[in-house]
Amino acid sequence: GQVGLSAIGPGGKSLYGEKDFANLAAFDDIVGSSALGGFTGMQLPKILAGKTANAHLSIGDKYMGVGGSAAKQDVETMLQLVYLYFTNIGKDEKAVANLMDGWRTSLKNRNLSHETIYSDSLSATLYGHNPRLRPFLEEHLKDIDYDRVLQIARERAANASAWTFTFVGDYDESTIRPLVCR
Repeated sequence: GQVGLSAIGPGGKSLYGEKDFANLAAFDDIVGSSALGGFTGMQLPKILAGKTANAHLSIGDKYMGVGGSAAKQDVETMLQLVYLYFTNIGKDEKAVANLMDGWRTSLKNRNLSHETIYSDSLSATLYGHNPRLRPFLEEHLKDIDYDRVLQIARERAANASAWTFTFVGDYDESTIRPLVCR
């Protein structure tokens, strides 16, 4: 059986101003590429070999989110990953540099698609050119500050007490409760 985890916490993109728009647009991917518990993105798959567990931290407009899933026997590993998002996100310069290179390449040709141009124009018109809803463009890459993204992640995940955690799937409450409490 599988177990899924979904959690929401207070505060999202709406707490931050225009100088952080690029950081917030890149937040999920950058945090997902960062180190956890001192292990880089290249090391984590080796450590997790043989386990079926994952977790991620994300930011929405009004809320933060944590999600994850695991095989029934690997729930503890999933919860350990979630715990690391709350306590020990670190830098992985190489992984984020690779991520930025990938974005640079894909964004360079973004405006060659007529559908993209139309979609951008439609969104700008519908949302009154709201800078929070602008498309992410190559020119915005220079505005991303990795240290700032991690600072925002640490601020928003500093305290799990105001978060609501929901578990679904094949789990035994008497087994999962001590793991959650720990």
